[in-house]
Amino acid sequence: MSQGKPDPAGCRVGKGYRRWCIYITLPLFAWVVILAVLEAVVLRGQASPLVGQDAAIPHAGLLSPVNWHLVPYGLILLALWATLLVYLQVLRRKFITPALRLVDYLQQACHQQEPVEPMLPAMWKPTLDIIAECFGKHREALGKLKADEAFKRAVVDNSMMAVISMNQQGVVTEFNRAAEQVFGFSAGQIVGRDLADMIIPEHYRAAHRAGLLRFLLTGQARVIGTHLELNALHADGHEFPIELTIFVTPVDQNLSYTAFVADHTQRKRAEEQVAQQREALLQSEKLSAMGALLAGVAHELNNPLAILMGRAALLEDKAKDPEVKADAERIRIAADRCGRIVKTFLSMARQKPVERKWSSLNDVATGAVDLLNYNLRSDGIEVALELDTGLPPVEMDADKIGQVLLNLMVNAQQALSTVSGTRKLRLKTGGVAGHQYLQVTDNGAGVPEGLEGRIFEPFFTTKKEGMGTGIGLSVSRAILREHGGELTLENSKSGASFKLSLPLTGQKGRGLSDRRTGYSDGQHEGTVLIVDDEQEVAAVLADILRSAGYAVHVASSGAAALHWLENNPCDLLFTDMRMPGMDGITLWRTLRERHPGLAGHMALITGDTLSANIAPLIAETGLPCLEKPFLPEEVLQLAARIEDNS
Repeated sequence: MSQGKPDPAGCRVGKGYRRWCIYITLPLFAWVVILAVLEAVVLRGQASPLVGQDAAIPHAGLLSPVNWHLVPYGLILLALWATLLVYLQVLRRKFITPALRLVDYLQQACHQQEPVEPMLPAMWKPTLDIIAECFGKHREALGKLKADEAFKRAVVDNSMMAVISMNQQGVVTEFNRAAEQVFGFSAGQIVGRDLADMIIPEHYRAAHRAGLLRFLLTGQARVIGTHLELNALHADGHEFPIELTIFVTPVDQNLSYTAFVADHTQRKRAEEQVAQQREALLQSEKLSAMGALLAGVAHELNNPLAILMGRAALLEDKAKDPEVKADAERIRIAADRCGRIVKTFLSMARQKPVERKWSSLNDVATGAVDLLNYNLRSDGIEVALELDTGLPPVEMDADKIGQVLLNLMVNAQQALSTVSGTRKLRLKTGGVAGHQYLQVTDNGAGVPEGLEGRIFEPFFTTKKEGMGTGIGLSVSRAILREHGGELTLENSKSGASFKLSLPLTGQKGRGLSDRRTGYSDGQHEGTVLIVDDEQEVAAVLADILRSAGYAVHVASSGAAALHWLENNPCDLLFTDMRMPGMDGITLWRTLRERHPGLAGHMALITGDTLSANIAPLIAETGLPCLEKPFLPEEVLQLAARIEDNS
């Protein structure tokens, strides 16, 4: 012990020693008194005969023998008392004080990391070392246990996964911060409550409790240690997808169940988007495949259509009989409609670059109705066209605007399929405040209430599975906004009403006049060479150009055209792009070397300008292109444009 500091054990020993001295002295003194009294009684009994003889013995003489008889007893008692005091002193120094100091040391060791080692005799040193070693190991083990507990607590509290523990009665005992974020409950709200009532959907609760009871009775579990994907219940009442793994840990005589939970809401949403994108990609591939098929079909179909349209237009122009003229006009209009349908199919199937031209919104509406007319009639849908004939043309990509309109009409057709009564679809055009609009209205079920703001979101759809991908309206709105316009959902008493609007960036005259005006005035001069392996197409093209005053020569191949050009002058040259042997591009490249002046006066003829292998070639030449099927005025306008640029 250090100097100047009181020794609690020594103080307690001193007080105890004094008490023991008192306790021992008092009995010894009592024994001395008792022995003295007994000795007096004995001596008095021995002296009684003298009393009977009237002998008088003095009192001092009577007590004198008693005192001498008590001296040995007193010495013996004194020796015993001194011996006890010595033993007590030895016991105090060797055992009591060290024991009490050891007790103090034990108390300090229980409450302090480094207790003060007491001053003990050598015989107590091994005991002290053993106690110090035991407490040191205990403190070390306790420190490690606390560190492990703190580490595990930190891992659980800061885990990105939700960690939930419950006892074998199904009561929640642990609920970390991630679990609070995932499920919307605070730990205070859920700890101590039945897990099934809080976060397990009602239709899962019976199976949960049955599985818990089965595991307690039989030790057999179907879900312990496995990955499970199911739905959980959020604090606000909605179900959401989770993935979890459950482990069991024995705690004393009970079991503790711990679940590691991951919220898969975002993953499921991403998977749905990927699936929708995959479906959209599949649809795109189908369209691409259809485009490749239509490219070949278009070439074969556009040739007879070009012949039909050209001959009908020529017949209409030549006919004097009004009835014949009217019949020729009907044939030309029908053929023109077929040509527009083919072009619409191609523009839908091809990834056509944006090409804005002055076009009529009325023509877009009419073309879309022509394309879907059969399907609409088959579904019993009455189509009403309310077109403002006074609308001027607007600058737009007519094909893309047509795709938007087709998407709106197909949506309306699907919505009307559930209507049992009269099915009506109305297309209305008009102009207001610097914009033109085209409104598509149906009398179907309309957009469900509360979803008006979401229908333009990508991959959001109210249709049944397999009927749509949810990207049509979002893409349509993007196309309109690229044009500086907008696609909106209008208020409607019944059904749905969509309105697409386009800005008037300028005016190119009021309305679109009839294109069939005076194309055969015979005022043109010059020689035109037509190169096409389709004789009828070449013949129609030749008759159109001759009707305008051109001298025309026809060659059935590129080689024949080169041979004719060796000896004849030529002002204009029309060539088909696809021909056996030397095609139109090869002919242009050859003419660029042999007749460079004529190479700039050429025009290409094709039935598919959107084909992946045709469009780059057209761009390479920089030549104007005449698309099949064509009308006479289109041919003559192209010829006049080439002449003006020469």
